[in-house]
Amino acid sequence: DYDELNLLGEINAQALGQPVKLHGDYVKNVAIADNDEGWALGFKVGKADKPRAWEAGYSYARLEPDAVLGLFADSDFGDGGTNRSGHVYYAAIGTLKNSTLGFKWFVTEEVTGADSAIDRFQLDWNTKF
Repeated sequence: DYDELNLLGEINAQALGQPVKLHGDYVKNVAIADNDEGWALGFKVGKADKPRAWEAGYSYARLEPDAVLGLFADSDFGDGGTNRSGHVYYAAIGTLKNSTLGFKWFVTEEVTGADSAIDRFQLDWNTKF
């Protein structure tokens, strides 16, 4: 069974001339009683929306085995699915008009079961049309 409660929040502000975003997410599968919660907290500073503009951020997430349908969980966090917790570090810089070059570093481990740590480094080029 699966029935979800999901709460999201975001605060946007300015600090030292840079945009700052704090975000949080909480999810609970109310159809079961154990291993049914997930949450994430993080922040982002800056906005890479033009050449030479930058942004950087961090988040921590914990997703228990039955918190959400694994098919819809972030496929980059660990090996995708659920039963993972860990850190995400990221930064990006504006390169061309509507384009950024960024990286993400995922440092994750299993919540329950065998201790399986997975680190992943990604380099992304994004262009918006």
